Amino acid sequence: QDKYGFMWFSDQTNQCIVRYDGTSMKRYVYDFAKQDTPYGMGGYYPEWLTTDRDGFIWIAYYGQGLDRFDPDNGTFVHYKNNPNDSTSLISNTVTCVIADHLGYVWIGTHSGLDRLDPKTGHFTHYTYESDNPNSLSHNVVRSVYEDRQGTIWVGTGFFVDGGNRGGLNRLDRKSGSITRYLNDTT
Repeated sequence: QDKYGFMWFSDQTNQCIVRYDGTSMKRYVYDFAKQDTPYGMGGYYPEWLTTDRDGFIWIAYYGQGLDRFDPDNGTFVHYKNNPNDSTSLISNTVTCVIADHLGYVWIGTHSGLDRLDPKTGHFTHYTYESDNPNSLSHNVVRSVYEDRQGTIWVGTGFFVDGGNRGGLNRLDRKSGSITRYLNDTT
């Protein structure tokens, strides 16, 4: 639900997002010809939607990056992975997105967790590192949550990988250190 009370939904079957005002629905449909312009959705498979305090709608696409949609003027800003830019989105396979109380946008991907500073457009990456127990427990991020104290919690892992590497992760915003909460298999 956005700051105006509208409800927003993802419709993957019809390749669109939907705004519901309590009476009627308005669809914003993917158009291949407009996908790289400010006037079209950047992907056709919207995986997750959230809103921020400024009224923007953030759209996570599975395999197609991230969009910021401004419903006031109907325009999109597209964020994609650029292998030549270390401050770009870490992966175009985006699974979830939240906007925190400080104005940052947290993006879960299949290559780790990203924090977007909307003022600069730069992403900070948090990933799994095999030799660092203070890194994510797995690079597949399935969920991100901010609690009332402002702590960022990250759920990781992939249900078909056969391992127990995924788990719950708590991010210390100041240090960037992550505490893992894992299944004890012993």
